[in-house]
Amino acid sequence: MSEPQWHYLDAQNQQQGPVTGAQLQALTAQGQIVQTTQVWTDGLEAWIPASQVEGLFAATPAPAAQAPEQSAYAAPTTDPTPTGGQYPSTIVTGASFGKLIGLFAGAIVFLIIGGLVANGQTANHATAGTGIAIIGYIMLLILSILPYIYLYKAWRCLQPGGATITPGKAVGFLFIPLFNYYWIFVAMGGLPRQWNEIMDRYENTQDAPRLSIGAFVCLLLLPGVGFFIWAYQIIKAINFMVSLSKMSYASNPTGVVGGGLNFGPAHIPTKK
Repeated sequence: MSEPQWHYLDAQNQQQGPVTGAQLQALTAQGQIVQTTQVWTDGLEAWIPASQVEGLFAATPAPAAQAPEQSAYAAPTTDPTPTGGQYPSTIVTGASFGKLIGLFAGAIVFLIIGGLVANGQTANHATAGTGIAIIGYIMLLILSILPYIYLYKAWRCLQPGGATITPGKAVGFLFIPLFNYYWIFVAMGGLPRQWNEIMDRYENTQDAPRLSIGAFVCLLLLPGVGFFIWAYQIIKAINFMVSLSKMSYASNPTGVVGGGLNFGPAHIPTKK
């Protein structure tokens, strides 16, 4: 039986591999793979933390087994389907469209009430009205931050599929003056194309929501209404990935790799 081949996500969330069991042990000993590193091998339906691989952190491999046959810094595999047709689940939290609507409606209500109270006849009315209005402004501030969080999560979901942009770049570059006028078309306008292409490759993502470039156009032309149209489809996509992750966990609740894939020293093949 051929030796299992492993893939892992590096510090930049880029897929690396394949590597052998001996190489995986060597990378662990070098500190390039830690307990929270996401790894995958044939037979798993989802990526798992390296800490769940039996014996990987239990002992140090023999020196002969530490020399990797392939550099740990090899270019990511060109195969976009490391799980043989099953998209690996991504660890993300859900998103809520109701939260956006609630914050928007709440902010409007607090601002209106604050304005009415502030127009009262006494100084106490003015103070109370200002305090109420401040709550409304805080809600608007939170509302303005959530889209960046959701954009980050959407790009995070695409990393195992070979996305060309990391979540940090997608959001961070939007805060670079002048450059952000270009980057908005890459990070937000380019998301639908990459999302749809990656979802089309895998068997378990055929029912995933497809993103529309039209929503991004609405965001540019009609910032008010377009914002909610754009956010709605992004939130649906993120929540699909959350459901996919839950289904993957249900099929492999322990996430522990066993059955001949134990990586204790006695199980690591050495060079002859």
